[in-house]
Amino acid sequence: MTAACSVADCSRAHYAKGFCSKHYARHLRHGIAEVDNRTSHGNSRRSGKTPEYVAWLAMKDRCSATEGRDFETYGARGIGICERWLSFDLFLEDMGPKPSPEHSLGRENNNLGYLKGNCRWETSEQQNQNTRRSMIWIINGEKYASCRAAAIAIGVDNRTIRKRVKAGVEGYSAIKRY
Repeated sequence: MTAACSVADCSRAHYAKGFCSKHYARHLRHGIAEVDNRTSHGNSRRSGKTPEYVAWLAMKDRCSATEGRDFETYGARGIGICERWLSFDLFLEDMGPKPSPEHSLGRENNNLGYLKGNCRWETSEQQNQNTRRSMIWIINGEKYASCRAAAIAIGVDNRTIRKRVKAGVEGYSAIKRY
């Protein structure tokens, strides 16, 4: 006789990790096998998947889909997801709704994984300033998160700064107006 699914009130045959095929698939997708009676995935709407749900799926894909296009820069580097956030409902509880359509999921420290204290909703400008290839621009003792921000602050075109730095001009002479 075949073992039954371990989910209460499910009499289907065991498939993997104590679950039937239906509950095992739910466990892989949502981090839980039991049915959540509130909604199908914690945040549905008539027109389809919510932006928060799409962000959550993308986060999971980046960290765990070994064949995914972003796995090399996330999962392969050891960037993971905290156990709590394997459940969409708990992810949404911690993150809350996106402030606007222009926001996306970002990490404050790019060397740490996706967890409550390290994630926030960011604008594209914040995302662009917070990458491993980003540089901190220090001009007259002031720190700027981007060349563009520094250029605006001192009143020059950011291409001017980049050209002068690339040419090897150092210090204030790389950024002052000529």
